[in-house]
Amino acid sequence: ARTLHGPTWMVKAQIHAGGRGPAGGVQAVHTPEDARTVAEHMLGSQLATSQTRPQGQIVHKVYIEQGCEIVRAFYVALLLDSQDETLTFLASPERGGDSIEEVALRHPERVLKLKLPLDEEPSADKIGELIQQIGLSGEHGRKVVAYLQTMYRVFLELDATLIEISPLAVVDNGDVLALDVKMSFDDNALYRHADLLALRDEANREPSEAEAARHGINYVRLQGDIGTLVSGAGLALATLDAIVERGGQPANFMDLPPVSRQAQVAAAFRLLLEDSNIKAILVNVFGGGIMRCDVIADGLIVALREAGSNKPKIPLIVRLDGTNAELGQQRLQEAGLGAVLVTDLAEAANQVVVAAQLPSRQRSSSTLLGSMKKLFTKEGN
Repeated sequence: ARTLHGPTWMVKAQIHAGGRGPAGGVQAVHTPEDARTVAEHMLGSQLATSQTRPQGQIVHKVYIEQGCEIVRAFYVALLLDSQDETLTFLASPERGGDSIEEVALRHPERVLKLKLPLDEEPSADKIGELIQQIGLSGEHGRKVVAYLQTMYRVFLELDATLIEISPLAVVDNGDVLALDVKMSFDDNALYRHADLLALRDEANREPSEAEAARHGINYVRLQGDIGTLVSGAGLALATLDAIVERGGQPANFMDLPPVSRQAQVAAAFRLLLEDSNIKAILVNVFGGGIMRCDVIADGLIVALREAGSNKPKIPLIVRLDGTNAELGQQRLQEAGLGAVLVTDLAEAANQVVVAAQLPSRQRSSSTLLGSMKKLFTKEGN
């Protein structure tokens, strides 16, 4: 802090989550001594925000920067919109930061969008129209337009999927500064960016996500209690939607690679079995091309055998369809896993949500089949 000019310094906890400000992870101080005190308090602490699990994340690093006098502050982002396969600029006259999600929910008209053509760089005039809508013009407006044009080029050069500046500020000397930036990159393109890979900080990564990455599995830990193991990103998202529609809360997003080996499936299943927050698991796999359902079944069986068990301690709902589906179902039945085998996604989602809500004594796989049969017989009557 002593190498930076005062009179204000910002001390920021470095974790992989937003919402740090209200949780005490971003603090303004007015002396180098206070900066030291706050940093020492942050380091090693568990910082829980609206975007972390309840226990939070350990703060291994802090970042100290010079404070500034903000004249105008707002939110801008450039992201890959997978829904309509376009690049999209987002801008809001709000300060951004931790409130932008609430702004999008309560006042969606205050979050402006600019869809970009994929075959040409957006012109200064086009970006200028967006900037004018958030109340910037003149010299400040021109500086922000230039900033966003650079942001677009960086996005493409680094194979990014998101660049979020929250907030982008005009300060008292007329400069435009990015006061906080979040960037996400396409994992499938990281082989082209050794410099980015070198920056990866595994200490601030969820251990389960790091373990999944080691096995080539796309996995994101969520805050629910229903584990999912799914083949394909599209089917994985549809599975999460089906669970939420029925009142359940997914514990994770998981997308097995199309060429999944038995060891990969076993590693993926172990991640779910070892998560004490998970109350039920849904396996939803469509075998097609090189994805085979019997390999999925063998991986589930291997994971349980390696754990020294014949049956999972929590309900297991399995939907296998496509290549070798019948063979996979047969192997699961012969292994005696106690899995509930279903034929369609709606039924699978319904059963796993019900299973997760059962009293703990009824959630073991040995009693689940009977409990589910009684429950659905009652519903049918």
